[in-house]
Amino acid sequence: MFYYGIHKRQIAQIEDKREMKKENRYSANCLIKYLNAMKPAIKALLVAVVLCTFTFCDDKTDKKMDDVSSKGEQWLKLVFTCAGDKNAFCFPDEESICTKRYYSYYTEYMSIFEYPDFETEAEQKAAELAFENKWKNIYPTGVSMWSPFGRGNGVEIGQRLKNVSIANIKGLKYMVTVDYGDGLVFKNEVTLVPYKNEFQIDYFKTELIKQ
Repeated sequence: MFYYGIHKRQIAQIEDKREMKKENRYSANCLIKYLNAMKPAIKALLVAVVLCTFTFCDDKTDKKMDDVSSKGEQWLKLVFTCAGDKNAFCFPDEESICTKRYYSYYTEYMSIFEYPDFETEAEQKAAELAFENKWKNIYPTGVSMWSPFGRGNGVEIGQRLKNVSIANIKGLKYMVTVDYGDGLVFKNEVTLVPYKNEFQIDYFKTELIKQ
């Protein structure tokens, strides 16, 4: 009788579970039918909400980026402003407008590749390898480099320039075209970074376009 009682309870439990499954299945089917019926309206509402949200966020982000880009452009214009003559262009103090990191990279390149002063070829090779290992993950290596804005040896801080034009490429990247006069024109792609409520230049890509 003991075993029989257990058997009967097991059967009863199985039956209860079957009934519960039927009820759950019925409830689930009803819910699915309800959701399917409401799906177009819900979907349309959700899409509208999401689009409005993202459009609002994108508009705010774009406006903020435009403001930053505009400030960067104004800063670059001030960099070339001549003391006492706002309508003229003068060559800036390049060290003060570049990040310490970039200026270090630039001066190291010049001392190793442009104006080397090594006693032996082995010393120069070692310096070149050290330069490569130090900067390869930060700035381009193995490429020729101009001085900032294509400045030549005779150009001094404050020297008058024939013309300077600045155009935003994207974000804090700009194309700065510097006309030194006498047909010498350099195109410079510069990248700015924020610095103490202003900016500094963290990279130049300079090309001689007219000589």
